[in-house]
Amino acid sequence: MTGDEQLNESRLNRGFRLGTWTVRPDRGVLESDDGPVHLEPKQMDLLVFLAHRAPEVASKEEIFAAVWPGSYVAEVGLKRNVSQLRRALGDDARHPRIIKTIPKRGYQLLPPVSPIDGSEDEASPPPASTGTSPEIGVAKKTSRPSIAVLPFTDMSPGRDQEYFCDGIAEQIINTLAHVGGLRVVSRTSCFTFKNRTVDVREIGKELDVATVLEGSVRKAGEHLRIGVQLVNVENGYQLWSDQFDRHLQDVFGIQEEIAQNIADALRIRLSARERRTIEKVSTHDVEAFDLYLRGRQLFYGSKRRSIRSALECFVRASEKDPGYALAHAGIADCHSYLYMYFGGNQGDLDQAGQASLKALELDPELAEVHAARGLAFSLGKRFIEAEQEFKSAIALNPNQYEAHYFYARTCFVQGKFDKAAQLYQRASDVNPNDYQASSLLAFTYRVMNRADMAEATHRRTLVNVERQLRIDPDDSRALYLGATALLDLGEHDKGLAMVERSLAIDPEDPYIVYGGACFYARLGRMEESLQCFERAVEAGFVQREWIDNDTDLDPIREDDRFQDAVRKIDSDS
Repeated sequence: MTGDEQLNESRLNRGFRLGTWTVRPDRGVLESDDGPVHLEPKQMDLLVFLAHRAPEVASKEEIFAAVWPGSYVAEVGLKRNVSQLRRALGDDARHPRIIKTIPKRGYQLLPPVSPIDGSEDEASPPPASTGTSPEIGVAKKTSRPSIAVLPFTDMSPGRDQEYFCDGIAEQIINTLAHVGGLRVVSRTSCFTFKNRTVDVREIGKELDVATVLEGSVRKAGEHLRIGVQLVNVENGYQLWSDQFDRHLQDVFGIQEEIAQNIADALRIRLSARERRTIEKVSTHDVEAFDLYLRGRQLFYGSKRRSIRSALECFVRASEKDPGYALAHAGIADCHSYLYMYFGGNQGDLDQAGQASLKALELDPELAEVHAARGLAFSLGKRFIEAEQEFKSAIALNPNQYEAHYFYARTCFVQGKFDKAAQLYQRASDVNPNDYQASSLLAFTYRVMNRADMAEATHRRTLVNVERQLRIDPDDSRALYLGATALLDLGEHDKGLAMVERSLAIDPEDPYIVYGGACFYARLGRMEESLQCFERAVEAGFVQREWIDNDTDLDPIREDDRFQDAVRKIDSDS
């Protein structure tokens, strides 16, 4: 290998451009105008090796030797990784634009590959040591660290601070998510371990992380004690631990110290922008912060009453601190959810727009603010502006599940099914334990007539639904979406039992009743389907564009009762 070739390979390991994509091997990230996409380590190793070989064809034998040195991997494993790479890049095996299969030989990258000069990106951390082989220049093992932050344990005298403990853990997750060199598991995935006694090795295996942060909180009056430990899941040893005995007012500084110490323990060099994000405090008012945390816990209840209670908390937090951008974003989200799921009141939509605008004016660097603004725009059918806000949210925080999820829904109602599928997949990647994004991904595949992809995705959805029902057997949304998966997989009776159970639990929830209309329509039970559809509209299901694109309703679409219900939506909007 010549000196120039070795230099080029070294530069590719630091980062390169692949057509319209920017590839960051040290971060495990693909970047585009739509925001970053995270790759698993072996997928990134494979892409880097293909880039080193481009424009030549990389044979399967070369790939196995470079990406899986000293290990036996079946060809199906290679094909699976190539398929996942294509999905991340938005490529199609039948009409490839990026990765071309060369039958009986290997794979070839089609777009031009060019190294990135390290001076281009001020915010980039220095390249991590990748164990590059001098012969082929491919990382044998990706060193990108990963972490799951578990819900903190309430050790307070009255054991009445669960909302505060959950909120502290969530705040740390959101802060760490802005660190480019760290893969952070989403809140929803981490919180599946709440109130469960599980060995950290099992947690690491299930969440695919190298480290776990555990913590406890004791809050008594104005005194606060927070204990934390960062554990290596491979051997169970502590990498770092500390205990903070402070005045309650110091809670903001404690969160900053925890994030800084985690970065130090994992040997992550923070960029100037990442350090500013960690040091940033959204409010200095402890009462406002406490109200915000109460509101977040209520908001996750996802019921009409809990959303209204959350709204009250967020409003009170904004009154305590009018400059608290997150509180205003919370107000916007509550009004958006009330409009979208629980009544369709125009006043809610107007207030969602006003509150999200206020939040954006107060702090345009918060992903939550842009996601809230995007949702309000989307519900107001201002789709171009909505998409821009979702892109901004994802750029600020690639682990912002809501931005990916609602961006996908926005694309779906516009008939942009390919884009919707990509975004639902990204939402599922951010939160692998979530059943909603994977269910809607399967539905989108079905609309696109991609039955094979829909089936595989439904099976993944069922695993997540079953996990959720073990935690909350009365989760009506999980029941309905699980029923849909079972119907598509041919298990009609089991699916029918689940959908009827969901309707019994939440007979007035517009989303659940609408789901019943779809389910019964597909079974050919027209009268029950029409009854559910009429009830859903009466209860406030007003998502007209969703109804127009929902093929499940095709069996009842021409019925006069269906048309009357749709006209009611149009007249009320």
